[in-house]
Amino acid sequence: MTTLDRLYARYDTHYARMQNEAPDWDAGEREPGRHAARRPWLPARRDAAILDVGCGQGRQLFELWCAGYRDLEGIEISEAQASAARKAAAGRVRIHLGEAGSFLAGRTQCYDLVILNDVLEHLPLEAGAALLRAMHDALRPGGTVVVRTPNMATLGAAWSRYLDLTHVLGFTEYSLVQLLEDAGFAEVRFYRDSLQWRWRHWRPWSPLRGLPWKGWLNRAVHRLVHWLRAQRPAPREFDYNLEAFARRPPAR
Repeated sequence: MTTLDRLYARYDTHYARMQNEAPDWDAGEREPGRHAARRPWLPARRDAAILDVGCGQGRQLFELWCAGYRDLEGIEISEAQASAARKAAAGRVRIHLGEAGSFLAGRTQCYDLVILNDVLEHLPLEAGAALLRAMHDALRPGGTVVVRTPNMATLGAAWSRYLDLTHVLGFTEYSLVQLLEDAGFAEVRFYRDSLQWRWRHWRPWSPLRGLPWKGWLNRAVHRLVHWLRAQRPAPREFDYNLEAFARRPPAR
């Protein structure tokens, strides 16, 4: 067994150490609006077919379910993670166990939205490119792909890159666009999470990380650093993670 095999065999311990846990679906039942996903890439139709690739314990699926989407599936390669997701979801969504590429091979043009959160950084370049191409083929024409991965343009890039020994690749906004376009996607855009503050669901004890001024301050500091370095081209995305969304071009 290689070192990488041993790391993945014990990955649940590391996953928990990074303060990840299964979502509370009962809390979603009581107050869905507080937990609902809010993103510009969300489908307008609540009956849209959505797949979360590398769904882990189901956090993204939970947020989508709270937002009113019901045709939800997740694919997860870790048996322990998939089991935790199934137990927490209690039949509300479909969780599949297996390798994403093989799973997608038999699902051509099945989905309106495919999500890949915190997976791409774990894959060598050729494997990541192949997975994105499989996701492209699994989308219906005009469908949307979403990719989230640590942002190597931030001052904390080394932390996010080496937080996990199974990370093998890092991306900036430019290299992520490069890879998405190579897979056949178009109209790549980025979502900035730091500008969001949910007034309606704010609580006095809640962290204030969503305050708008923090996003502006973060960008101002990064722009100053890159200006001092005379960086060209200068990055424009400075959140901890890059969250990109793009379309499979409509059929002609």
